[in-house]
Amino acid sequence: MRIAFLSSEVVPFAKTGGLADVAGALPKALRGHGHDAVVILPLYEQVNRDLLSSEVIEDVAVDWRGRTRAIRVFQSEVSGAPAYLIDAPEYFSRSSIYGFQDDHERFAFFGRAALSLLRQLDWQPDIVHGNDWPCGFATIELRARRRFDSFFENTKTVFTIHNLAYQGLFDPNDLWWLGFDDYRDKNDFLFNGMASALKAGLMAADALGTTATSSGCALIRCANAARTSSYCSTQRSQGEPSLCQMLRWSAKAFSTASESAPCEQEFA
Repeated sequence: MRIAFLSSEVVPFAKTGGLADVAGALPKALRGHGHDAVVILPLYEQVNRDLLSSEVIEDVAVDWRGRTRAIRVFQSEVSGAPAYLIDAPEYFSRSSIYGFQDDHERFAFFGRAALSLLRQLDWQPDIVHGNDWPCGFATIELRARRRFDSFFENTKTVFTIHNLAYQGLFDPNDLWWLGFDDYRDKNDFLFNGMASALKAGLMAADALGTTATSSGCALIRCANAARTSSYCSTQRSQGEPSLCQMLRWSAKAFSTASESAPCEQEFA
């Protein structure tokens, strides 16, 4: 099975938390079980260039904001699985990995570049595995591409939550120029007056996973319910919170570094 693992951080290239550890270990483990797994991440300023091979993929065409842009992609084998690092200095050559007003634009570009790379390599994945909010853009874009792009028509998506504290919120007026102006895509982003890349990934993926504890599992149950019913529906009468309610609860719980209160009590 071919699995493309997308992550905003991967050990040993870039790390701010546990996501990088999982993203570094899982593709290697999958290859150990006979799967053809690769990992794709941005090439940050913080990446040690000694970890990169001399092979560079030139002129990967990315359709972005009304024009076609050519980028370079660096390669590495040091993590135990083939790694591809997207080189876009204006987005990723910065003082830190996260924390900028245009983070949503940066990682929307990363997602589109990752899918463009797979096409240029003529490497059709069976699964694209996105992780946390930065990969919500690629997850929902791939769902849209399956409607018109035969290259991805049989590709499934997995979306895994590692940290519920960060939901990739941004101005929903930016959706159209990011390329997510389709009605269904737009609705799957919308959350509490904002756009949420985390919610988009939850709504668009074919399968969901979490490394979190009880709140992560509850959020996945809510996401599965929302995807089979009306958008962001509230199900208080059945004793279950809606997806949007769970996202609000998750942000509140993690902002106080606590997961002790069960969501059923929060929305009783």
